[in-house]
Amino acid sequence: MAISGDYAIVGAYGADSPNANAGAAYIFHRTDTNTWDAGIKITASDAEAYDLFGYSVAISGDYAIVGAYQENGNSADAGAAYIFHRTNTNTWDTGIKITASDAESYDWFGYSVAISGDYAIAGAYGESSMGYQSGAAYIFHRTDTNTWDTGIKITESNTESYDWFGYSVAISGDYAIAGAYGESSMGYQSGVAYIFHRTDINTWDVGVKITASDAEAYDWFGYSVAISGDYAIAGAYGESSINYQAGAAYIHYGH
Repeated sequence: MAISGDYAIVGAYGADSPNANAGAAYIFHRTDTNTWDAGIKITASDAEAYDLFGYSVAISGDYAIVGAYQENGNSADAGAAYIFHRTNTNTWDTGIKITASDAESYDWFGYSVAISGDYAIAGAYGESSMGYQSGAAYIFHRTDTNTWDTGIKITESNTESYDWFGYSVAISGDYAIAGAYGESSMGYQSGVAYIFHRTDINTWDVGVKITASDAEAYDWFGYSVAISGDYAIAGAYGESSINYQAGAAYIHYGH
């Protein structure tokens, strides 16, 4: 689930309408200080069984994005995401579909999604161009009211098999972050995250790597990430310094 201003979105990826586990999402509008309407249901225009639409959701201003990481349009479980535009107080269009330009089976594009202003990001942690399930993420730019470009792919040059880059993603203004919780440079599956800076309308730098200062094996740093302004946060749910897998989070400041 996610919230932005007067609107909240909740995913229901197991919803069986129109097909078994095709999935759905619901957008709610705040009509008063603490009053929310009954919500409207959104689905994929090309929904099929077991797409799992709604597994990931995000919302920003007049736009919402929903991931369907088992969508089979290009190849088995290649994945897709759908961006919806709010055209009135509580009216949303039928959505447009975005996919990876190099989609392959079991990429799981759309497992994670985020949106901020004119930019949307989708993670594909099963993508295997740098090694089996090394992972990737794709950033899309809105060029008109409801037109999005074909996206650019971001990875890291040292990504290896089972890093799962893109398992978590977030975007805010000129910065995007992608978690790779399986990365093992600081210990087996200690995990890392990468922060990317947009230097032009559709140009992103090569990214900087962030880790836990006390990283250990099986911390799974980067399992969840978020970013806002000069601050980024990464979850490490396996971190065990207090108790076994008690977990921790790390806040990083960029300047």
